[in-house]
Order: sequence, then structure tokens, then C-alpha cells
Amino acid sequence: MLAFHAVSTTTDPSDHGMLDGVFALDATGANLRVLVRDGIAPSPAGQPLTEFQDAVALDDEGDVAFLAGPLSDDADPSDEGSPGVLVLRGGAVSLLAYPGQVLGTGKVTGVALGPAGGGALAAPSIGPDGTVPRAAGRCRSSTPAVTAPTRARWAASTAARSPLRRSTRRAGSSSWRAS
Repeated sequence: MLAFHAVSTTTDPSDHGMLDGVFALDATGANLRVLVRDGIAPSPAGQPLTEFQDAVALDDEGDVAFLAGPLSDDADPSDEGSPGVLVLRGGAVSLLAYPGQVLGTGKVTGVALGPAGGGALAAPSIGPDGTVPRAAGRCRSSTPAVTAPTRARWAASTAARSPLRRSTRRAGSSSWRAS
């Protein structure tokens, strides 16, 4: 399977003739399908995704990690929104890192790299075991130790595909595991 971001035209008037999302092409190259499309509003942010980024990662099980948004911190009226890190597993989309998300004593303000990375969005990756490592590029905190990039990952066994719960291991670092 090949997974990729694309924008497509449609004949459906409800989506204004355009569809933005993550698509998949099977190994034969004959079957194209939409995996995730604009308009969905994953929890806990509950904000509709309208813009997908080109970077997409695929594991051996068909799970897909991607960036989409814009997502904004509801507590910050000046936040114009930026992409979050998401994963599609077993037909369900989970939001892993997003603006306004609390990590330890800090809060994610974006997933772009800092000045040394030119502010670019780092492509998500997904390991064979479903682990999605992703640095949250910016974090504000009252604890100086959390100002460094944080790492968020979803580490669920391939056998257990149940709802996620977050556990904090140390300041600024969380992992998402199947509960």
C-alpha cells in the first residue's frame, strides 16, 4: 500500500467540489481510496481538519501518521492555528500532539521546529510496532526543563488496538498507550 496526501476534485456539492486528505493506493495500483478527509474533528481538540500536510508515514500494519490542521489553543485567542500530529489506526483517527495540549507543566504551542530547524514542520514517522515519535517543536512552561522540544509517541502493541490513555513519564514527555 502507498499512502499520500492529495487534493482531489469531486462532484459532491457539499464539499465545494474539493477534497483534501490522506489517500491510499493498493499494491496493484488499481484501487485508490480515501483514508482520512477534511472535515473530521478528532478528540480531544474537536476542531475540524481542513488542511493536510504532504508528509505521511505508513507502517507494516497499514497505520498512517500525518500532520493536519489548523488546530489552535482555545485558551489563546491570538492563536491562528497550526498542524497537529495524528495517526490513523484500524479506521480510527487519534490526535497525538496539538496546540494547547498540556504536557507535564508545559503546553504545546506548535509542532514546527524552532529557529535552528528554520520553523519547518518535521515529518512524522511511524515504527513497525506502531510507535509514532514526534517532537513538539515549541512548548511554554513555568519549568525551564520543559522548554526543550518534547517527544510525544503512541506506543500500542499491534495486537491491542484499544482506546488511548496518556501517561506522563517526566516533565515534558508523554506517551500514548493502548489501555
